[in-house]
Amino acid sequence: MALSTNFISGLSSGIDWSTMVDNLIAVDHQRVDLITSQQSDYQAKLKEWQSFNTKLLALKTAADSLKSPEDFGMFKASMTTDSLTVKGSDLMTVNTSSTASIGSYQIKVNNIATAEKLRSITYADASSTLGSSYAGDILINGKTVTIDATDSLTTVQNKINNANTGASPTGVTANIIKYGANDYRLTLTSDITGAAGIDLQNGGVPDILSQFNFSEVVNGVDASFTVDGVDISQSSNTVDDVITGVTIDLLKADTNTTVTLNINRDIDAIKSNIQGFVSKYNDVASYINTQNSYDTTTKKTGGLLFGDGTLFSVKSDLTSIVTESVWGVNSEFTIMGLVGINIDTNGQLSVDDETLTGYLQTNFSDVSALFVGQGVTSSSSLAYVGHTQNSKAGEYTVHIDTTATRSTSTSNTEVGGTLGSDETLTITAGSKTADISLTSSMTISDIISAISTELSASAIDITASNDGSNHLVLTSNSYGSSHSFTISETGDSLWTTVGPETVNNGLNVSGTINGEAATGSGQILTGNTDNANTEGLSVKYTGMDTGDIGTIKFTTGVAELFDRTLFSITDPYEGYVSFKETSLQNSIDDFQTRIDQMEAQLQLKKQTMINSFVMMETALNNIQAQSSWLTSQISAAEGGWKAL
Repeated sequence: MALSTNFISGLSSGIDWSTMVDNLIAVDHQRVDLITSQQSDYQAKLKEWQSFNTKLLALKTAADSLKSPEDFGMFKASMTTDSLTVKGSDLMTVNTSSTASIGSYQIKVNNIATAEKLRSITYADASSTLGSSYAGDILINGKTVTIDATDSLTTVQNKINNANTGASPTGVTANIIKYGANDYRLTLTSDITGAAGIDLQNGGVPDILSQFNFSEVVNGVDASFTVDGVDISQSSNTVDDVITGVTIDLLKADTNTTVTLNINRDIDAIKSNIQGFVSKYNDVASYINTQNSYDTTTKKTGGLLFGDGTLFSVKSDLTSIVTESVWGVNSEFTIMGLVGINIDTNGQLSVDDETLTGYLQTNFSDVSALFVGQGVTSSSSLAYVGHTQNSKAGEYTVHIDTTATRSTSTSNTEVGGTLGSDETLTITAGSKTADISLTSSMTISDIISAISTELSASAIDITASNDGSNHLVLTSNSYGSSHSFTISETGDSLWTTVGPETVNNGLNVSGTINGEAATGSGQILTGNTDNANTEGLSVKYTGMDTGDIGTIKFTTGVAELFDRTLFSITDPYEGYVSFKETSLQNSIDDFQTRIDQMEAQLQLKKQTMINSFVMMETALNNIQAQSSWLTSQISAAEGGWKAL
């Protein structure tokens, strides 16, 4: 147990041992100070690496915006009209995607689509009971809404809106509008535009609808417009399936105005991404140059990472990409310098805008290929799908052993005339189910139509067809073994099997790429992990032939290479900058452990020294007290003897 240190240093001994102890500990603490200084150096270096890693990640993001063909699929729309007063933007808005193409179109908006709106008769209030004349069912777009005699206008509104939920909503919204005192009216508005509007029917014998006496406020009509003189109509004002890659939102009709819509490449946006990449590269290169600089006059290094081997590796890896020729592209466009992106003696990139713009206008595909990672196939039945970081550039033969097929089933019974008996057919695919009611009088065409309607409503991706001999055929629209479905019937009129039939006879494509193993999923064939060249390289085969069916030429452009290299540098799990940061942090933690241990030892040493001096002071104090007592006793004794 430590002794009390509540003693004044040197009180008994006259020695300032407290200062002596502090000085001795200070001398010993120099070892701790040395390690603390080393720890501070490592902390400063770690901070520098973290700052540098941020710049590297910014460069990776810039490279990401140029590494895919879709990144060069940037288009812009412009509109002119033949009117002096009406602008194209008054009639429509236009957006483009990467699948658009250069083109010019003449468009005229005849009318825009509207949503049907109905309004009831007037009610004195919204809360009073409607009465027995309103009791019954109504059908709103085929869905039943039951109204009770005790319901009020508000209750009816809520019931209608509750029916507009779930997997099969009505698509109709109800509202109560107060037009004035004692003037409340129920309105029904279609959630979608178009002539289909609102299908409103009585659900039984009571004529409930005559009680509400709905009148049309807004007529639901389809949008009508022309594209290059061809009339087109549809229920929505959003036109996204007429011109590939272009979405048009119709705003206003004007039959007297023709809009000329021009779709062109957005060269400025692409150049902006390239300039952004160049800027981020220069940030990285400038940082490395500053760190590795040396002032011969002051004999000072430029940064804490001067001479760092990892920093040199980063510089070497990135610089090599800038000067490296890209395999597989046009020989006149194999390095960035050939399209106006040049590197100077300080390792800084610059963009010759005139040169780059010219090549983007005249050799767009060549410039794109210089940057992106992409595959080009030799056969129309073979398509490039994608790749991974480990897919290597090269031209590879695709060999097909087995073509993909779809799960399909043909009914046992031929429906030459009519079905002959009522039947409920249930088709289940995954979590989705369609129940189809078939009647005895249905022909094969009627059956196919009924099934198609229900499959579409249930979002089940299966097609019903006739095999040519009046047998019903159900076929999955997706290829491969993972797309199965189940058929069950109440009367077994078609398949004549007992119990549900599971259809899972679809096959995945099988084969090799470059002679290396590949795994099929539907029509997609992907190079296996650890393949020397084709790991992660995916193709889609839609043909029927087997054997060597074509080749895929896969190229890795500059941005793709930068993305891969920066991944190996910055990845938080595998990147070597991350390893560097982890190593520094581990050293910092080790230093802290040593510092804590040494501080504890010094504190123990100090306490031991203090305890020793305190014990000395205590002993001296006791001796001095005894000396004083003896002196007093001797003096008293001498006084006593003198008195005799």
